[in-house]
Amino acid sequence: MKNYDKHGIKVPVSLPQAIDIPALRANNQKLGTRNSSKLPNITDFRYTSSIMNDVIIVRPATHADLEAIGDLWVELISFHAAVDERFAIPPNGRKHYMRYTLDAIRDPSFHVLVAVVDDMVVGYVLGYVANNLPFFPSLRYAFLSDISVSATNRRRGVGQKLVAAIKEWFAQRGLRTIQLNAAYHNPVSQAFWSKQGCTDYISMLWLEL
Repeated sequence: MKNYDKHGIKVPVSLPQAIDIPALRANNQKLGTRNSSKLPNITDFRYTSSIMNDVIIVRPATHADLEAIGDLWVELISFHAAVDERFAIPPNGRKHYMRYTLDAIRDPSFHVLVAVVDDMVVGYVLGYVANNLPFFPSLRYAFLSDISVSATNRRRGVGQKLVAAIKEWFAQRGLRTIQLNAAYHNPVSQAFWSKQGCTDYISMLWLEL
């Protein structure tokens, strides 16, 4: 039997409850309600979860997904901010991120994908083709900017399927390497990317002035 929380989000018994998205939204933005993401059938990849019997659909994001992506971004950054206040969400942060995502959806050098379970967007990934300086061996590389999966849908293979899909998109464009940032104080993120085969490259440091 499926369980649902007070927001209508399905909660697997073995997983923790989700962060209270409406409360986070009220604290940060107040930009309307979450989109149910009943969208046209634009499907690039279809997978079946190895943990439960739900079908996870990974497809290109559309304008109609922006509200759900905004919620997932707030959940992601709030998780980071809980351990490092430098990630605090600024005024209108969610609104600006949604505009950034809309620009990315329209830009052919960017790729934004969403993961859908039971007609709800439960995760997304955003990446783009970046240009190197001319004195580097490769003139272009793939940059994976953001990935987020809702708390109730983690540990079900959603993140891995999003990564697999965007890796294929990058490979189709002749790119051979992906770069990304993983928060130092987020062991969950560090472990996830290590599992994907990532290796240490550059440390990003912070210096107050």
